[in-house]
Amino acid sequence: MLLKPIAKAFKSPWTLKLITKMATSMNSIISLKYRTEFEKNREIYQAKERRILDTIFMQKEPDRIPVTTGGLNFFPPKYAGITCAEYMFDHKKTKAAYFKTINDFDFDMTFPSSLLNFGRLMTASQLNLIKLPGRDITVNSGHQYNEYDRLNTEEYEEFLERGMDFLIDTLIPRISGIYKMKKLKRPAYTGRIFLEVLGWLGSAIQIMAEEKARGHYNLMTGIAVPPFDLMSFMFRDLNSLIRDMMKKERRQHLIELINRIEPWLTPLMSTLPKINGQKGIFFVAERAFSLSPKQFEQFYWPTLKKMILSFVKAGNIPFLVWESDVTHLVPFLLELPKKVSHRCCLFVDTGDIFKINRILDGHMAIQGNVPLSTMCVGTPKDVEKYCEKMFAELKPGGGFLNCAALGIPDEAKPENVHALINYTKKHGRYV
Repeated sequence: MLLKPIAKAFKSPWTLKLITKMATSMNSIISLKYRTEFEKNREIYQAKERRILDTIFMQKEPDRIPVTTGGLNFFPPKYAGITCAEYMFDHKKTKAAYFKTINDFDFDMTFPSSLLNFGRLMTASQLNLIKLPGRDITVNSGHQYNEYDRLNTEEYEEFLERGMDFLIDTLIPRISGIYKMKKLKRPAYTGRIFLEVLGWLGSAIQIMAEEKARGHYNLMTGIAVPPFDLMSFMFRDLNSLIRDMMKKERRQHLIELINRIEPWLTPLMSTLPKINGQKGIFFVAERAFSLSPKQFEQFYWPTLKKMILSFVKAGNIPFLVWESDVTHLVPFLLELPKKVSHRCCLFVDTGDIFKINRILDGHMAIQGNVPLSTMCVGTPKDVEKYCEKMFAELKPGGGFLNCAALGIPDEAKPENVHALINYTKKHGRYV
């Protein structure tokens, strides 16, 4: 009862526009509540905003290297002493844990991990895309993708032929258990799902508004994935997708399907930034590392590049989160014109950040990459030594944001997080 209306919205574009307009109005109303508090903290907020944007746009050096959370998943609940399940299911506990974290650790830019509070919505919708803590896995585990082949090998042609109708009539029932019920029972869930949507959206908007009012800067509200990743999360698991790439007929079907997915995926992924006006999009590419440059060029880069260009044209700022070691794929980013690349930022995970910096050579801002192992089992001194090494090469000229690899890991030591922040503020100054 949730995915079908979303899918149908792309057959009737005004539907998505109406939803966006309603949520935007909600955001405006909630923001009025915090206007007075924001005025008290405006200078703090604007200093952080200027530091981040100067670094990304690369038109001039910022006053110092920004230090950010990068991604931030389940560090807040573990730091606040609640379970991951509580963080995903309890709006009040999510808010308390999130604010305890960003109040105790003064980052220049935070990440809206409060958006992870979708457990009740996912459960009400009976979606099987994700395994949730406390429901499918242990209460202190982070959520996990639930990958399997929802699209059968012999159904590629039918999907291509029928398009959105096939998605609505055949694939969505395989994604949501509601569609296995008798039709008479389905309406009973509609009201609950609608209330959960409002609860999740209202909680997220209020947290973001209060966060801004307190002087915490958060540029990112949108989250996006490329079509190749969506295929592996929703329709085919990664093993099947790799096999499809090896078969000539299926390979062509896969390429065509990925190309068809992009035009309706991009508007959907642009919805959240439109609602609250924050332009950052956390653009996650989790599968790219598994591909050779030739495979990346054939199956991944064309649609990824289109989405980057579309996001930037709409005024957004994509944070390219290429997980694992993608050093061999970074040269593709040089194809982006500088008017686009200087509106983007590349997260560096386990890749060679020094080699990547030499490849890009000022073409795009870089964020990273204190190893997650250092943050979790190292000492504050270890964190400082790695930062010192990075600053020597990455600081000159600007264009570098300091954070832990893909973000603060769930099991990071609080003292190491403080070391990351304090070292950057002390040694990251340009003036």
